[in-house]
Amino acid sequence: MSYADIRAKKGTASPLIKPGDKKLTTDDVENKILTVTGVDLISTKGNGECGLITFKEIPNAFYFCGKFLTDMCRDFLNDEEALSDLNAGKVRIRIYRTKSKTGNTYVTFEYVTEEAEQNYGFVDADVDDLPFKTE
Repeated sequence: MSYADIRAKKGTASPLIKPGDKKLTTDDVENKILTVTGVDLISTKGNGECGLITFKEIPNAFYFCGKFLTDMCRDFLNDEEALSDLNAGKVRIRIYRTKSKTGNTYVTFEYVTEEAEQNYGFVDADVDDLPFKTE
């Protein structure tokens, strides 16, 4: 069975995932400024759609999204202008954990502009911190 067949059987087939790509965790991407290079929606058994993101700074890797980032992926795929910005390398985000009013922790994101980067001192992703080689 080919890699594509296995991924399709598991419900995670996406052209963004290539053989040998690493699955990123939230710890790998949290609080780093990352340029989004690809978004996709995949069907999962029991959970409906799940977003999938790839990043310029972390080649050969992908990140499965929670609800908020899945909504972002859906928005990009339904908006040609937004998708054009993404394809041009203009979409930068910071993924982070936060708590709900009831105390539950969840993962969300914010778009990062050059102004925000200068004002808040965000740092670019340091791929040397990842637990695997990216190239």
